[in-house]
Order: sequence, then structure tokens, then C-alpha cells
Amino acid sequence: PEDFPFLEQIAGHDDSALLEGARLQGQVMAAVTAAWSEEERLILALTWDEALQGVIVPFINAQRAVMPAASYALSFPAGAGPVTLTITGPPAYLAIIRQRLGDRLRG
Repeated sequence: PEDFPFLEQIAGHDDSALLEGARLQGQVMAAVTAAWSEEERLILALTWDEALQGVIVPFINAQRAVMPAASYALSFPAGAGPVTLTITGPPAYLAIIRQRLGDRLRG
């Protein structure tokens, strides 16, 4: 609103990177078939397809921008088995992701 007391201070504030990161996270979370929780990391099993292939690196880059303390590792197993994304990071960050995983989270 025009009468917002801090309008001049927030003028030009751009949330587009944050919104894009949330969009990408939604696409990655939709590809999770199962997830395992360990104390300091999450392991996400992914349905690997062309759609996910096109968003996984932008997703990781977007997450690094907002959570530089976290790390991400993709694993492509030889032979059978799902592609996995391992996320290591601060407990509060992992707790948010655990919540988004819902019933796909095991252990």
C-alpha cells in the first residue's frame, strides 16, 4: 500500500529468484519417490526423466543462493536403482524439506 511506513526502503526489492527457487523445488519434490532421513542429511530417490534433468541443476543453484551452508550431491548408480539427491545442511533447513516430503520420508 502507498502508506506503508517502509515503502521507500523496500522499493526495488526483487523476490523473483526466491519465487523461481520455490517453483524449481516444487518440480524436484514432485519427482521424489522415497526419501531417507539421517541426522545431518536427506537422501531423495528421484524419478529421473527429461523434465527433471532440465531443472535439477537450476534447482541446486537456486538453493545454493538462498542456503549456502547446504550441499547437494547427485548419484547415478551403475545398473539398477534410482538416481538420488543427497542434501546435507543445517537442521532447520533439513526440517523444512522433511516436512515437504511428508509420507515419502522413511527412517
